[in-house]
This record gives sequence, structure tokens and C-alpha cells, in this order.
Amino acid sequence: MNTKIKQFFSTKTFTKSVKDFLLNNYGTDKLFSDFSNKQIYLNYSVINEKKLDAADIRANLAQYLRENFDSALLIFTRDDLEGKIPGRNGENFLLNGFNTARSGDLFIELNPVSYFDLGGTDRTTHGTAYSYDTHVPLLFLGWGIPKQEINDPVYTIDIAPTVSNLLKITEPSGCIGKPIIK
Repeated sequence: MNTKIKQFFSTKTFTKSVKDFLLNNYGTDKLFSDFSNKQIYLNYSVINEKKLDAADIRANLAQYLRENFDSALLIFTRDDLEGKIPGRNGENFLLNGFNTARSGDLFIELNPVSYFDLGGTDRTTHGTAYSYDTHVPLLFLGWGIPKQEINDPVYTIDIAPTVSNLLKITEPSGCIGKPIIK
């Protein structure tokens, strides 16, 4: 039985492993651009220069990660998320946060007891789907806001329609949240 409660991964070691995979399979580690917020970013200028297939690189790298990092619970590529419409619920937190222009190329969600080293501190990031990380108090205070306690799940996307509703203005374009306070 594994009694280890928390498992930390060095981002430096993880990045080196990704670069080594790219070097061994594509002849250069310059295909790697960055690793941030559990997302791997590829260098498209090098991919295009070498006339490589970006989707192939993403798929092969995802398969490598699935086979070599057993603490990775979920691994998605941008190909898995592009063209899909996010929803209000938290069922697919990666899709809800995906932006084609800004998001990475591979997305990694670790199991609940594994963490990427964030500078040696033990903390939550509010960037996972686990309740220990997503359960955050939300308070609205001010004139005209009724006193109430809501214990139903609410989502970040509910903030803009709530504020719009309180100000009696139109919700932002593309808003998919629902007002929390009615």
C-alpha cells in the first residue's frame, strides 16, 4: 500500500522529459515553447519551418504522457477541445477555460494527490476540478443585495450575469452563466 499522501512533480524535470521526447521523436526540442498552468505550449514557427504535422505531435506527446506519467488523470489536446461549446456546469472545466488563441496545446490534470511543484509551497491553485480546490467562498455585499446563503454550486461564469442583474443592465455578449442573486 502506498502511504505517500502527496506527490510533487518538478516542473523542471517534467519539462526536460517533454523536451527529450520531442528531441528523440522529431529531431529537435525546439518544438517545445512553454509549460504553464498545467499546459504545454508548442512552438509553431519551428513546426511550420520543419513542415511537421502539429496534430500528430500533439497526439504522440499526449500518448507519451499517458504512458509515462501515471499521476496524470486526464490529458487533452487542443484537438479534443476545439470546436466544442463550453457549458455552464463544471463537468468539463478544461473546455470551459479553453481559448483557441491563448490556451496551450496539451492540458494535464493530475490525480487529487499529485501536484506540480509551484515553488515549494503547499497550496491550492483553484485550477483543478477537485472540490478542495474549487470550493471558494463568494460574497456579494452592498445596498439592495438581499441577505441570503446559497449552498448550490455556482460557477465563475455566473458572476457577470449576477452583477449585470444587480445593475439592471444587459448581460455581456456570449454570457452562458445565470444570475446567482435574483
